[in-house]
Amino acid sequence: MKSLILSDIHMGSRLFKHEDFILDLLYKEQYKEIILCGDIIDVLEKPYNKILCEHFELISRINLLTETTKVVLVVGNHDPTYSILCSLFPHCYIMEKYSSDNIPNTIFIHGHKYAHFMNEHPILSDIVFRFTKFFSIFGFNIREFLRELFFILIHGGNIKMYMNLILKNELNAINAYKELYNNIVMGHTHLPKIYNYSSIINPKYYINCGDWVYNYTYVTYNHDTNKFTLNYYNNKENKEC
Repeated sequence: MKSLILSDIHMGSRLFKHEDFILDLLYKEQYKEIILCGDIIDVLEKPYNKILCEHFELISRINLLTETTKVVLVVGNHDPTYSILCSLFPHCYIMEKYSSDNIPNTIFIHGHKYAHFMNEHPILSDIVFRFTKFFSIFGFNIREFLRELFFILIHGGNIKMYMNLILKNELNAINAYKELYNNIVMGHTHLPKIYNYSSIINPKYYINCGDWVYNYTYVTYNHDTNKFTLNYYNNKENKEC
């Protein structure tokens, strides 16, 4: 049996894609748990009542699943308030972070609280957000472009190496939990990856679910093998740990 972990769906964003695939994925099999690691409802893009109308089927299916499956929603920085999330998902477990009895030694977070620059400079972060939002109208991820460009200039163009890069935000999360958990699962950065931040003999993993606006990825946990798998929408480059 498996558990399903999704992050950064961003319902409400004009860039959110493949809703039909997510609908099918939710009912593809019986999951032991479904964990949503934040930024599920993007109220920075649209009011939540409009998102509810536009994505009523997906929200309804998530709620329907709670009749047979434990569904946990970890709050992200684009999500609405706790009370609104409770009204949208009345039978989900809504938390700031989550540690599952079914998945040992693992913490599930969104990750935005470890983006110290964003938290310490809210005005500048808001300007950057509005700037990136403008370019997103044309389907262009300016933040990822600038991040990749910087890395290419420094490291000579190795995109695969860039995707495996541990950002400061991610390193902050690892440092916060590495003494308490073997596995840290989060979203927020939109960079899907599985990274062993410890040793080969005693591995500890940082796992990022990716997103559904650029990468279209999700994570599964196999309770029989005790392994995580990073899955891609196109079924290519799946990675296991």
